[in-house]
Formats: sequence, structure tokens, C-alpha cells
Amino acid sequence: MAGDRGSIRKHESGGGGRYGAPVNDDVEPLPQIEMLRSSYIPVFKCTMCARCCAGKVISLFDTDVRRLGEYAESCTEQMDEEEMALTGAERKMRMVDGKCAFLKEGRCTHYDLRPDTCRRHPFIVTRRHVLTASTCSGIDWAGRQLRGTELLRLSMRIAPKIDAYMEALAEERTGRRG
Repeated sequence: MAGDRGSIRKHESGGGGRYGAPVNDDVEPLPQIEMLRSSYIPVFKCTMCARCCAGKVISLFDTDVRRLGEYAESCTEQMDEEEMALTGAERKMRMVDGKCAFLKEGRCTHYDLRPDTCRRHPFIVTRRHVLTASTCSGIDWAGRQLRGTELLRLSMRIAPKIDAYMEALAEERTGRRG
């Protein structure tokens, strides 16, 4: 698999060359979903840039909708079929001018109520895959997190769909080579 990876190498960054942290050789770009697949969880320190709150699908599962309580009706909307197929969620956060409805002046107005998608960002961790948002400037690829248990728990609802997507992607690549 190492031979057919994309062009991201040590001299580039996790954002496809947009950010300064070095990327290890075992990182594979997944531009279709703006993620990078790696064999480990890199160190993350939020830079409070709010990029993760704009132009993204913030999937909501039942626990998220319950947590949102009184805001669930006004700040959520139905997923379209493609989004639902990829995430397994039926609802998502409503976007206003391309930004999460909770984002005001660059900050989350309801941080304690934020969905699991936001709590685990920039990662999706399944038992088979570690995916990291390629647009996140808070990733330090030189370091490794030793524990991913909480990220695995926060990813459990989306994990089966992500694993299925990754398997389909691998089959598609294999089909192209054959």
C-alpha cells in the first residue's frame, strides 16, 4: 500500500501542504472526505481557529440530539442521502452562512452541548482506522497520542460507516490496478 499513497510526505503537512507540522511516511491522504489516514493518533492542540465549525457536515446521533435539548429543533436539520450513507446519522447541525448555528464571533456559544463529532474533532478512530482532518492546523504529526479510548468511544456511532467507506475505497483502488 505504501507505493500507491498520495504525495504527502515528510516535507509536507497534514493539510496537503497548508500547515507546517511534518507528516510521517505512513500518512495517506483521503481528499474525498478531507481526511488523512495514519497508523497512529497524532498530538492535537486546538488553535481555536473555528475551521472545523464551517463548511463541514456535523453529524448528530440520538445522544447528540438529546444533549442539545431545547436547541435541537432550531439548530438541526435532516441529512441528505449521501451524508446519511457516509455517517449513519439522520440529522446534522444547521449551517448559517456556511457556519455552525452555534458559532458566534469565532466561538461556540453552547460548548458544553456540542455533539460528539465536535468532541472528537479532528479525529475519527475506529478499531481499524485512524482518520485525521486534513484541514486542522492543530495537528502535530511529530508526536503521538498514546491513548485513543475516548476518541474510539466518541467515534463508535460513525465507525461502522467509515470502516465500510474505507473498505469500498480499497476495493475501488484494487479494481483499478487489476
